[in-house]
Amino acid sequence: MTALDASPGEARGDRLGQQRARNRIIDYLGLVSSFEQQLAFELDVPIAYVPYEVINQWEDRVGNDLFASLAALPVLDAAEGEALQMFEPVWERAAEHLPHDFPLLADVQLLPIWRNLRAAGEEALAVFLRRGRMPDDREVAW
Repeated sequence: MTALDASPGEARGDRLGQQRARNRIIDYLGLVSSFEQQLAFELDVPIAYVPYEVINQWEDRVGNDLFASLAALPVLDAAEGEALQMFEPVWERAAEHLPHDFPLLADVQLLPIWRNLRAAGEEALAVFLRRGRMPDDREVAW
């Protein structure tokens, strides 16, 4: 049975939920790949420590248990799944090596691990932007 064979509520919720999840990944990749967005985030949300927020948002969206299944979501095409597979180990290195003493965002952005994370995010984002965002309010064919 496919999602189209399910009841209308189940099918819409599943597909629409996946479309929304894909869009949130695009949002995240936009943040991680843009030092300017990170600096704007710091100004907009002064109580947030942006480097940890960047790391934690990926964990919140994907998490270790969900990563393998996320890359195989039907809403993602093969290139998008591969882009996430390539992004994940770069994120892992950044998460492991990010200093724990709350350095300034500007100093973190100078770190090679953070520059690598930005570059990996930029590459993954470019793959996702080939198809662009999907509607958050209605299903579309994949």
